[in-house]
Amino acid sequence: MSIPLSKFKNVIILLGILAVVLVVLGIVQSINQNKNKRNPATFFRIDNVDKIDRITVIGVNGLYENNLEKLDGYWVVTNKGDYRVNPDYIKDLLDIFGTMPRGELASRNPEKFEELQVDDLGVRIQAWEKDKQVIDAVIG
Repeated sequence: MSIPLSKFKNVIILLGILAVVLVVLGIVQSINQNKNKRNPATFFRIDNVDKIDRITVIGVNGLYENNLEKLDGYWVVTNKGDYRVNPDYIKDLLDIFGTMPRGELASRNPEKFEELQVDDLGVRIQAWEKDKQVIDAVIG
């Protein structure tokens, strides 16, 4: 005994319409998702990390500040008596600058900095090539 197809005709049509609506919603969602994508952070745009000649690291709440500067081929801590920095540490730091994945910018709105812990609660890193600042980031 076979079931007549006419009994399920309306159900089949409704399922077909539902499938089309779901496909259209999926397409619209993927298009809107690309439009609303957050901008990647742009504070690590460095062409050549070997050209960096000055780095400043400011600790949480300004607790400490280290000014590193390249003098006569060596890196020294200029605000702590011109002590030389271990070259391996600087090499590692410059490697991080060159290979750090470009994350998402937390916010450009200063009112949200405290909430996102990218104010005084973060560690601020700045680097320069001569007089041009190439890095200014707060890592919270």
